[in-house]
Amino acid sequence: MASNYVEAYAYMYGGEFLGAIDQYDYIRSHGLKGFAGVCYGFSLIYLRMSLDGKCARNFVREKTIWTYADKLQSSMVHVPDTALAFPSVAKWIQIPAMMAGFRLVGINRIGKSLPDYINTTQGSYIIAFGTHACAVHRRPNGNLVYVDCCYGHAEFSSRQKFSDFLREVQRNRFTLREYRVHELSGYVLRFE
Repeated sequence: MASNYVEAYAYMYGGEFLGAIDQYDYIRSHGLKGFAGVCYGFSLIYLRMSLDGKCARNFVREKTIWTYADKLQSSMVHVPDTALAFPSVAKWIQIPAMMAGFRLVGINRIGKSLPDYINTTQGSYIIAFGTHACAVHRRPNGNLVYVDCCYGHAEFSSRQKFSDFLREVQRNRFTLREYRVHELSGYVLRFE
């Protein structure tokens, strides 16, 4: 029996569940300042470490990773949660992105074509919706990895299976309720 949506959908859509992650466990145990969450900071670190060839299973539990995620999160220029308009998005994410060694190269509104966009463009991605963020990384072998720092990470060897997984995440009532949105709308940020 799956313990959360990432695990359940990974198995349902032919992916491999790589392990559970619960940012709030790490926030509490390491005494981080970002008690509301460090999902953007952690997503940037996850993407950077993955691009540098580090195995996520080896670093997701390290205190230094969560402390740095807290630092990246706190460096964001704060805007109201409802102000995720194009100019604002670029401002609040650019500083932590640069600190993690990334350059923001694209911002697109999330819609039904989100899986197609990720499958047809190059880069690393943060999916921003409500007050939450998840990361998507393409490995050198073409596999796609989805990361939600509240639940876990999963890998897909097929673009179609990844697309099916992501569409399910977008329309699932649990996901929408969990992140307090009526539909999975927001932005996908593409980094190089």
